[in-house]
Amino acid sequence: MLMWIIWGYLAASLVTSLFIYAAYIVAARSDELEQSTFTEYPSLTCQVSNEQSVQGVTPQLALNVAS
Repeated sequence: MLMWIIWGYLAASLVTSLFIYAAYIVAARSDELEQSTFTEYPSLTCQVSNEQSVQGVTPQLALNVAS
């Protein structure tokens, strides 16, 4: 009876370890995909006229938040 408990514990921990390993693999692949998505396109630059400085330009977000 004790051996069945030990074997059950080992089997449960093996299955849990496989799920955790699969989650790590999926997370690593999604990180690689996200990094490659952002590096394929040229960086976005802001076109500023000569009267304005770069520090004075604030990005306009699509949020309706009063500042």
